[in-house]
Amino acid sequence: MGQRGLFFFGSIVLTILLQMVSSALGAGGVLLALLVPFPAAYVHMRFGAQLGGGVVAATTLLLAVTGDPAASLGYFLQFGLASFLLPLLLRRLWPWDRAVILTTLSLVVLAAMALGLYAGSKGISVKQIAADYVQKEVDQALQVYQQSEVTPQQTAELEQMLRGLEDFLLQAYPALAITVTWGILLLLVYLLSRFSRGRYAIPGPPFHLWKASPLLVWILIGGGFGVVLFNGLIDVVSLNLLAVVLPIYFLQGLAIVSYFFIRKNISTGFRVMGYLLIFFLNPLPMVVTGFGIFDLWADFRKPKIKET
Repeated sequence: MGQRGLFFFGSIVLTILLQMVSSALGAGGVLLALLVPFPAAYVHMRFGAQLGGGVVAATTLLLAVTGDPAASLGYFLQFGLASFLLPLLLRRLWPWDRAVILTTLSLVVLAAMALGLYAGSKGISVKQIAADYVQKEVDQALQVYQQSEVTPQQTAELEQMLRGLEDFLLQAYPALAITVTWGILLLLVYLLSRFSRGRYAIPGPPFHLWKASPLLVWILIGGGFGVVLFNGLIDVVSLNLLAVVLPIYFLQGLAIVSYFFIRKNISTGFRVMGYLLIFFLNPLPMVVTGFGIFDLWADFRKPKIKET
């Protein structure tokens, strides 16, 4: 068996293991689930569409034969298509940011069509499916927390917070689906870049120099006014616009931080620590998002010219 065969079969085994283990762990397997599309995408980038597509097809078929056909379809829609479409565009020299946008739109449209067909077959609305899913996740989170050693007052406070979060999720679930999808694709681009080792190239600007389109600020302004000034449908649409745009500005803020890490020659260990703090320590995510927004006017990465 040659190198192509080893990567082909190894990728299928690794993908199935990641899919099964992450599913078995439930909420605890989220990080593993994010890695599911990587093996097939790597094979696609390194050896071409035929072998990469073969990994996706064989994995989908094996999951359907050995497990739940619904889980097989879920893998195909959520990860399989992503691990085929994104490398296909990258190999055709699409810049990575545009490839992520087009792949995200393609996946969201296909998922919406599949969800619509499923809802039609069950005689219920898509919104009801989303409500049932959110309700189930909130109930599971409460159940886990109630089993831990917490006081009744803490449990009541958590329940109040989760019920408030539930209302937000039900209103913003279309935008959150888009944001989660492009988040997974961005992680996939990062992993493909880290493991390329000169065997293939990721087209597009380096991340630390990346900027969002200046026109995006008008969506941000419109969404902000819509949330503040209106109720009903306009409020919901505006909320969804903000839920899509603000993470993009967070990404731009992250690119600014990455630029200064590189410019100041910060060691890898401190960079990792800095990124972890940005992701998990409030209010740093909001601060970084603010950097991304005001970069339109301040241009933080513009070289400073010393006056003589």
